Amino acid sequence: MILQKLPDPNHPNNRDAVPVLHDHVLFADRVINRYECPEHASAFGLMTLQKGCGRLVINQAPYDLDAVTCMPVNSGSRLSFSLPEKDTAPAFLFFDSALPGAIHRSLVQSHAQLLDCPEPDQNPDFSLLEYRSNKDADLEQSLRLLIRLGKSCSSFSALKADAVVRGLLERWVVKNADALQLSARLEVVKPATRNELFRRLSAAREWIEAHCEAHISLNQMAGVAAMNSQHFLRLFKQVFGATPYRYLIDLRLDRARERIENSDQPVSDICKDLGYESLSTFSGLFRRRFGIPPNQLRIL
Repeated sequence: MILQKLPDPNHPNNRDAVPVLHDHVLFADRVINRYECPEHASAFGLMTLQKGCGRLVINQAPYDLDAVTCMPVNSGSRLSFSLPEKDTAPAFLFFDSALPGAIHRSLVQSHAQLLDCPEPDQNPDFSLLEYRSNKDADLEQSLRLLIRLGKSCSSFSALKADAVVRGLLERWVVKNADALQLSARLEVVKPATRNELFRRLSAAREWIEAHCEAHISLNQMAGVAAMNSQHFLRLFKQVFGATPYRYLIDLRLDRARERIENSDQPVSDICKDLGYESLSTFSGLFRRRFGIPPNQLRIL
């Protein structure tokens, strides 16, 4: 893996040619001043930030990015991005061009097929759903480890970095398969329309998760997805198996249980923090979901 600084955006190059990478490249230096990268053909990568905020535009669709969100970009997608704040720290990881197809083959083909043809002449044309999601702990830890390994010149560090990158991308391919299964629930004929609807619904779900402790309305959720409320309500339930309201309630209750189990905070305070004015209402919902009232959870 190669650890690099962000390229000079004014350097002349062929922005229409898709980069062919023979090693993984991680851009992870801090940005001293505002950084603007004009539109160009992207390699296959995963984009997030360690610190600060920025904006990506992928195939003319804008996405806001920060230290808790991440975004895949496919080989050949038209990409531009801006980092408007000083001291922003990107973590833009682009993969060896042969790796995504190889990992995809290893997951979908049988052992016999892989033994008969371990290294095909051409890798399959593989792509991910380009939608923004929240980073998980594994991704965060992997990126921090890659930055440390990238600063080392030892062959062991290079081998370790390659293993980390392969594991990271394999987990992302599996996550993408799960997302494809969810998006397939949309009763839409055109793949482009289905993917766009899934992106919008995923953005709304991410927003709900970030604001679940506040008083939020169906209209606000639908506004994030840029849909009318009835259309949003129907499609959200179609994809995620629950209404937005049910999803919000379950999310709040899951967080309440986590706080009760891992803190000494009074249950009444947890109830108020999660937007419930009535302790009895909260307790009833909690018991229906987990089979036990919240005030007995710490006794077990």
